[in-house]
Amino acid sequence: MKNREKYSEKSREYADRAVQFSPFAALKGYEERIAERTRPREEKRELSEEEIGRLSAGLQRLSRGTPVRVVYYRTDRYVTVEGTVSETDPILQTVTVGKTAIPFSNIWRITVRQKEDSVRRKEDSIY
Repeated sequence: MKNREKYSEKSREYADRAVQFSPFAALKGYEERIAERTRPREEKRELSEEEIGRLSAGLQRLSRGTPVRVVYYRTDRYVTVEGTVSETDPILQTVTVGKTAIPFSNIWRITVRQKEDSVRRKEDSIY
């Protein structure tokens, strides 16, 4: 019986020691960076005059606190950000959603979302 206990204790000790040799990520985020670099680049799309007019009219109607979804071009691809408008700056030609400042010239699409309170009220009225 004692031999079994010694054997089980030793196997636990070996298992505990083996943990120190398990693989680890020496460079955190390295794999993600490599994957990002190898991703194909996306070309920036040009808007037609009509689309620019609609986008401009939509940007003029935005105010602080408006919930939006913005699709915009960043470096080498299109990115979608959702949140509320923090600021619209016609001089710098940027709209800030949350903490993300987006140049007007990079916006592909902007969608005004319903406020969560109005959605909840609709859900409440269904029941």
